[in-house]
Parts: sequence; C-alpha cells; structure tokens
Amino acid sequence: MLSLLIRNLSVSINEKTLLKDVNLELKPGELLVIEGPNGAGKSSLAAALMGDPSLEVSAKTLSIDGKSLLTLTTKLRAKSGLFLSFQTPVGIPGIKVGNFLLETYLNRSSGPSNTQNFTEELEIYMSLLKLPVNFLERDLNEDFSGGEKKRLEALQMLLIQPKYAILDEIDSGVDRESLTLIEAAIKYLREKHQTGFIIISHYQKFIESLNPNHSYVLKDQTLNLVN
Repeated sequence: MLSLLIRNLSVSINEKTLLKDVNLELKPGELLVIEGPNGAGKSSLAAALMGDPSLEVSAKTLSIDGKSLLTLTTKLRAKSGLFLSFQTPVGIPGIKVGNFLLETYLNRSSGPSNTQNFTEELEIYMSLLKLPVNFLERDLNEDFSGGEKKRLEALQMLLIQPKYAILDEIDSGVDRESLTLIEAAIKYLREKHQTGFIIISHYQKFIESLNPNHSYVLKDQTLNLVN
C-alpha cells in the first residue's frame, strides 16, 4: 500500500528518551497535523524521520510505499520522496538561491529533470509564491525576512514534488501574505501531485485553512489522535 508508514518508532539522544512508540500512517494526498507543547518532541520526530544521525532511532516499521527507510541516509530518504522544511532555515553566504534551486531540481526523484524544464517550472512556482526574479541572485537565506525564508522552503518543495512532506512550523515568523501563499503551495501539491503532508503547527487558523484529514497531539513522548 502507498503510504509513509511509522510503527513503534522510538527516539533518544545520549540515553535520554525523546519519543516512544509513535505510530502514524500518511497516505498520498492526505494532510495530518501534529500539535503539542514546546519541547514535546515534534521537531525531534521530524528530524528522526529525515534521518538525523545525532538521534538514536528504533522502529518496527519506517517506510515509504513499502520501502524501508531505517538504514537510509538523509540524502537517500530525500531521493525516496521525503521532504522536510526547517523551522529555522540556515543562511549560507556565497550560495546563490538560483544555483541552489537548480542543483536541488536536477537531483529530485520525481519527473523529468533538465534545465529547460527547470526554467519553465521555476517561473510558474515563483509566480505562485509572488517572488521577484532578483530573488534568485541573493545569497541563500542571508538577510531574508521570515516570510522570504519560508516561501523559499515552499519553492523548494514545489520544485522537488515530494511524495511526503514534513513542514516544521512553516507558519512561524511569517506575515499574513506569505502564509496565504504557502497555503496555496500546499494545496497545489496535494491536488496536482497527491503529496501527503505532516504539518507541525500551533496556529489554529492556519491548520483549519488546510482542511486536515486528522489531527494529533504529541505530549509526554507519545502521539495521540485527536480527530
């Protein structure tokens, strides 16, 4: 069956338990929301799914469409169709946004990837996110506003077209216009590419606007279904 499947996932670091026996299944086109207090382990869950090597992870099952991710590096998990947007994107001076996006696009796992297709798709997605052309000449996340950083995360996601995307507080530090544009990017991928989403957020209005299939609360190291 096609899904991101998590069964009995436990996560620790330096012998400190962060998560225990997390169970979750995300199907194509679905959107799941994870809420919970600060420090509950939401970002640790996202990092563990993406293969953060600093974490100790055990699970009965962690797979994409039947393919186990447990022994795969972060790069290979991305190649398998998993995407993670960062809560606080890091600035990298000297790396131009346009060059970064091209390398990202040419290494994606979905669809044909060449420079002509890149230019055509990039124009469409930058228009969707209302990003100016000169945005591509700026250094990656250097002196970006919160909205610009998160719109760049959304732009990467649109270009990659992942099977399953984990968005870690993509709504934090974002102005209303940027949030509306990010919502549009999420809806575009759900409808056009059947991308499944795990959204980590505290913002109820943003959550409601996305019409989630299910909502969960992460508390006391465990994940509980709310509805």
